[in-house]
Amino acid sequence: IRDRDVTGVQTCALPISLLIITGIGGLLLCASFGASRTVLALVLGITGFGLGPASMSYLLAAQNAVSWQRRGIVTSSVQFFRTIGGAIGIGLFGAVFNMIAGPKLSSMASVNFHPADLLDEHARRMLAPDLLARAGHIVAGSLHWIFVAMFGVAIVQAIATLALPRRNAEVNVSVLRSEEHTSELQSHHD
Repeated sequence: IRDRDVTGVQTCALPISLLIITGIGGLLLCASFGASRTVLALVLGITGFGLGPASMSYLLAAQNAVSWQRRGIVTSSVQFFRTIGGAIGIGLFGAVFNMIAGPKLSSMASVNFHPADLLDEHARRMLAPDLLARAGHIVAGSLHWIFVAMFGVAIVQAIATLALPRRNAEVNVSVLRSEEHTSELQSHHD
C-alpha cells in the first residue's frame, strides 16, 4: 500500500511558523508601544495557536524520518530535547534579562529600593510612584531585548522548517512488515 496523497510536514509547518513569527512580532510591538491587555491577550493567543501545532508538526517530521521500529526512540528523544531546550532557553533568556536589568535596578538601591520589592505585593505598595514607574521602565526596556531575541529564534525556526521535506516519504507497508518480521526472527535466534 503506497500513500502518495499525504501532505508533507513542511507544507503544514511553514504556515504555523509564520503564525509564530507574527505572534512574537506582535508581542514585540505590544511591548514597544504599550498595548492594552486585550491586544496583548490576542497576540499571545496567536502565538499559542502557532506553538501548539508546531510541536506536533516537528514530532511528526522526526517520526516520519525513521522506520517504524525506531519511532518510540525518536518520540522520546523529541520530548527530551524539547524539555532540555526549554530549560536552557529559559535560563539563557533569564540570564540576558538579568544582565540588562540587574545593574540598572541595583543602581536604584541608593534611594532605598530593592528589586525584590517589585515581587512583594506589600513592599510594592509602599514604593513611591516615581520609583515604581522607573523600575517598570527598566523592566520593560530589558524585556524588549528578550522579545527581540525571541523574534530572532522564531525566524531561525521558520528557516529550519524550510529544510523539512515538502512531502512525506512513500511508505510501503509490506516492506516494513517484512523488516519487522526479519528482526523478530533474528531476536528469536539470539
